[in-house]
Parts: sequence; C-alpha cells; structure tokens
Amino acid sequence: MHLAQAIKSVVKIPVITVGRVRTPELANRIVQEGKADLVSMGRALIADPHFPRKALEGDWKRLFLVSPATGAFRVSGKEEAFGVP
Repeated sequence: MHLAQAIKSVVKIPVITVGRVRTPELANRIVQEGKADLVSMGRALIADPHFPRKALEGDWKRLFLVSPATGAFRVSGKEEAFGVP
C-alpha cells in the first residue's frame, strides 16, 4: 500500500495496490484516502468468490475472510477446518 501511494504521487495514471487487503473497510479507506485508485484482493476472492456482492450489500457477517496468521478461512471470526497455506 505504501508503494502504491508513493507511485500515485508521481504518475498521472490509475494505480492499483495489492497485499493484505482483507476487508471491504480497508479497501474503501485506501481509495477514499487517495492512497490508490483500485484495490486488488486475491486471497479474499479465493476465500469467498461472492465477496464483492456481499460487501456491496453490507452482508459483512457472511464474508469468508483469510486469517493472516494461519491462512485459514474464517467466517465471523470462527476458524474453519479447511484452511489454505
């Protein structure tokens, strides 16, 4: 995210950031604060392919998230048995 912000300050084209953006709140904050124009969310979309729709609808409690510590999928803070490294 810091690299995207630095690049954005010197170029006149849209800048995408990536890396450890796991929640809609963080993605929105990055764009609203002007740190990047777009946010890429790889693991979040692998964990939950319906992530964009659920986020848009405000369905936060049903989002599958990826734990940064274990790589396991979590639903509403509950660790699931089908983790990925």
